[in-house]
Amino acid sequence: MSTTEEATPATENITVTTVTVTDPTTTTAATTATTPQKPTLVFRVNRKIDKNDPLRFQGEGISFNAKMIGTEEVPEARGDKMCQDKIQKLKAEIKALGVHKQRIIVNVSEEGIKLVDVRHGVVEHSHPVHKVSFISRDMSDSRAFGYIFSTEEKKHLFYGIKTEKASEAVVLTLRDLFQVIFERKKKEMEEAKKQQESPENKEEKQDPNVIKLDGELNTESNTDEEPVYSCHQNKKEVFTSWTDQKV
Repeated sequence: MSTTEEATPATENITVTTVTVTDPTTTTAATTATTPQKPTLVFRVNRKIDKNDPLRFQGEGISFNAKMIGTEEVPEARGDKMCQDKIQKLKAEIKALGVHKQRIIVNVSEEGIKLVDVRHGVVEHSHPVHKVSFISRDMSDSRAFGYIFSTEEKKHLFYGIKTEKASEAVVLTLRDLFQVIFERKKKEMEEAKKQQESPENKEEKQDPNVIKLDGELNTESNTDEEPVYSCHQNKKEVFTSWTDQKV
């Protein structure tokens, strides 16, 4: 792992920190020469990004300096009071131990959330978007927040994080990422439905004893669309409940 710093123009007064992390799946030197080497992962903190750029989450995404407060299992996938109590408990525990918090980079991209150990250059946690069920800012500390990740074993883990600057920037970035992913999935579902309803893919079995009427008469095809519409609505409600509501 290597860490470098490059000065941006003096008018911005920002230092861009670059952390290069070896991909844990990269082949070793003992691997045969015929096997291609996978690229390293690069995380650049404080680089200038257009907040309205829809492609900003592609590639390396957006990274933030932070410190790990701690992680612990919680009983539910959602719950603001539960998160508030848990982050206070984790902060008290690490203070009692008298140890320094682990320096990390919080990377936000289309792949989800990555928590990178700065000292050792290791991606310690990688959490896909659809597995993050709740985000909550610390009401007593503007530079702290936490989120809940649901594992394949149906366990719920809370991750408490102390950010270098106000945590609002990270939380809003996560909200934007979830919205981008949601809109993309919605569009993909709509396009898939259009393809299914296209004349090439639609095989109508017309009953010779039934006369098909045109006009504004409500037919069964309208009711077929309702579950799909409801599905989108339900997803949006879930999305709102675990992002916008806490922002």
